[in-house]
Amino acid sequence: CLVRAADDQAALERTQSALLTVSREMRLRMTAIAGDVAAPLLGLSPSAWLALADTVCTVVHAAAVVDRVAPLSALVGANVHATARLTQLAATAGATMHFVSSRYAWSVLMPAVIASPHLWASGKQPL
Repeated sequence: CLVRAADDQAALERTQSALLTVSREMRLRMTAIAGDVAAPLLGLSPSAWLALADTVCTVVHAAAVVDRVAPLSALVGANVHATARLTQLAATAGATMHFVSSRYAWSVLMPAVIASPHLWASGKQPL
């Protein structure tokens, strides 16, 4: 689980507290990794990104900045580029990707991702 946090321990604590209603077995199966979906390589080192791609089987993308009055330029990093980066991670891993979104993101932001397949399917270094 990629979590916005200062380090992996803080990521784990944040995730554990958010999942108090989830079974203990499920919590034990999860690993929390500090990262940032708006940053290149999800805020990970190249080796950490590749290690994640080697182990992940499902990507659930629910991270977003939701601000209906902000200009698109303020939303692109966390929404458009993050979606492209996570799609690339899923493609590299051969993983299933589940995209959770508001109607706003789907209607306004996803066309930019769909229209730019080179962002996630170029086979070049991860975004």
